[in-house]
This record gives sequence, structure tokens and C-alpha cells, in this order.
Amino acid sequence: EKLKEVRVLYERGLYDQCRSMLHKTKKQAERYDKLLQLLQVVIWEEKLLNKLGYEDVSEKNIDALRDDMRTIINKIDVELESSMLAAKIYSFHKKYFSTRNTQEAEKIKKIIGHPLMQNEEKAISHLSKINYYDVHALYCRLKGEYEKNYLYRKKIIELIQRHPIKTAKEQEEYAFSLLNLAIGQSYAKKYNEVPPTLSKIMSIPFKTKSLKSEITKKAYATELSMY
Repeated sequence: EKLKEVRVLYERGLYDQCRSMLHKTKKQAERYDKLLQLLQVVIWEEKLLNKLGYEDVSEKNIDALRDDMRTIINKIDVELESSMLAAKIYSFHKKYFSTRNTQEAEKIKKIIGHPLMQNEEKAISHLSKINYYDVHALYCRLKGEYEKNYLYRKKIIELIQRHPIKTAKEQEEYAFSLLNLAIGQSYAKKYNEVPPTLSKIMSIPFKTKSLKSEITKKAYATELSMY
């Protein structure tokens, strides 16, 4: 919404207000690590500077803007790569559980051996950290290291709760992460922690009935699996 306001202000020639709106939008995007939005802001900043003929802008400021853009693009690239690794390990683990195929097991080991999965410091954004924990949590579960799986699941929830959960997509991701935590708690024999986690799921004000129905069924199934 704020970027729409930026466009309106720019097209009306209200450049000071446009600059001010970009500054506010950038601060919010940086706070919540919204990389795509942040990239759009930087592109708009450069467009505004170009429109004003780079008036009263130093070479240092121009270089800083380009550096910002490179940093954001690098973070987005890491997010995309780590998201792909997370998607692959989920796909491979389903095949492995159904077939016990050693080839699938080797594919899983290859994902864990990927450079981005070797060190948490390489997870340089909110989403890439979640992907890092997600991949390692699933790998630990496959190895029977249930305490480690539980700890990784807890870290994911802690990360998600630092950011506002507003959209249906964010609600879905949070709910499934809580479900995975509940499963992790059960595997780690922390049975007393499961009901509060399931209660958190049920308290989410889901934006769609279909999503609420799907999550509710999975939550009940998780609860029944404890008995």
C-alpha cells in the first residue's frame, strides 16, 4: 500500500513527500526483513534521484544506494536457494519414508552438505534462517535426533513471532510451523508442551474457513497421535 502511495506522489510531482514516504517504507521493510519490498524502495529511490537530476547528491550517497541494492539482491538470492533446499528435503523425505530408498537418503545428505546449510551465519535474512532451521529440523527427525529436531522447531517459532502475522499466507506458515513444533514436542516426549502449542494454533484468527478446517483437522490428528 505504501509503495502505491509512493507512485501517486511521484506522478503528481510531490517529490519531497515521495522521498519522505520512501524513507518510512524503507524503515518498516528493514525492520521486518521484507526484501522484495526493500528492493522496490531502493529502485524508487534511484528513480527519484534520477528525476531530480541527482541534485545535492554526493558520489558517496550514490555508491551507498548501489551497495544497498547489491546487498538486497544477494539476500534474495540466498533466500531463493535455501527455499529450494527446504522444498527438496521435504520431497525427498516423503519418498524415503514410503520406499526406504537409499538414493533418496543420499539426496537428503547432499542437501545438508550444501554450503548454505553448513553454517547458520550464512542464513543472512529472516526467511533464510527459517529455511536453515527447517532443513536441519527435518534431517534430525530422520536421524532420530528428536531433541535437536525439537530445538530447531522452537527456533522457527521464535523467529516467526518477531514479525507481525497479518496475511493468510503468514497465518498458514505460522500454523504449520506450530504443528511441526507440536509433532517435535511429541517425538521428544515433551507431552505437557503439546496442548499449549495446539491451543495457540486454534486461537489463530484464520482469514479463510478452508484453511481453518485444514489446520484444525491436522491439530486434532496430532493430539490423537499422543495417545
